[in-house]
Amino acid sequence: MQSADKPHASDIHKASGYDIRDDVHDIYGRLTRLGLAAHALELDIKGLTVIPPETVRAPGILERARDAFLKTYERRHGDRLDYQHAETLPAALGSPIGKHMAWMLLEDPVFSEILLNETLLAMVHYRLGVNATLSVMQGLVKAKGGLPLGLHTDEVLVPAPYASASGHLNVTYLLTDYSVENGALSYVPGSHKYKRLPVGDEGVDQAEAVVGAAGSFVVWDGATWHGALPRTATGLRLNLIYDFIRPHLRPMEVFFDRVDPADYEKYPPIYRTLLGQSLKYWWREEGPDFADVAWTRIGNSAFR
Repeated sequence: MQSADKPHASDIHKASGYDIRDDVHDIYGRLTRLGLAAHALELDIKGLTVIPPETVRAPGILERARDAFLKTYERRHGDRLDYQHAETLPAALGSPIGKHMAWMLLEDPVFSEILLNETLLAMVHYRLGVNATLSVMQGLVKAKGGLPLGLHTDEVLVPAPYASASGHLNVTYLLTDYSVENGALSYVPGSHKYKRLPVGDEGVDQAEAVVGAAGSFVVWDGATWHGALPRTATGLRLNLIYDFIRPHLRPMEVFFDRVDPADYEKYPPIYRTLLGQSLKYWWREEGPDFADVAWTRIGNSAFR
């Protein structure tokens, strides 16, 4: 029998203003409305899922994103990439990940549009909670003749065993088709359940290629063992990497203090959360705003 002077668990949740059912119904409703329930299940069981362009629901954005990618590369490196016909790209051959471009988000508004895509956000919020933060927004170029990328996880600097609740989620937007000859991603289905890095050549004989059309999202758990095949075809593989973390983790790239305050008004409030501006862990003399309701609700559940 419940003691009269002892609060019930439900009363504690009411006091904090949080009811887990709200998150459950919201996230489940979004997944089903967007046709993502099967992808969420595949992500849970296999550790990776490919969401095709028709489910991504972003008409016209592929061409704009690819053009912004090419313009960013030209602005940074002085060369216009011929991604369809290039025999190779010397700059992409020195590393297994290819040519890497960091801190891409603010290079063009289209990259923020992709970040706010409702399909992307539904998967991120399902896996990491509604207060998930963007850790990395990068571009990669893979060329013929490059090195294969060995199996690893995205739980960077995290000691094993990893937490039962995922800490990272990678959402890669394909700007060109993924195929074996194009140097596709590879992964070991179910490996995210190990909650650790592979040891030596472990998993190499179990890895499978990830095939997908340009305009797809490839989504994988931070603990999933993955790598990439060498490219054997002419042309270049282009992609955008959006890596997300739970809000208690530290992002690799910090964007929020480089955004013009007026620009925040162009986007919905979730944009501030994604960039870490809502929590401002990196405060200075002004200190944190503990009055913000976000502080009282984070950590109440896996959805927060």
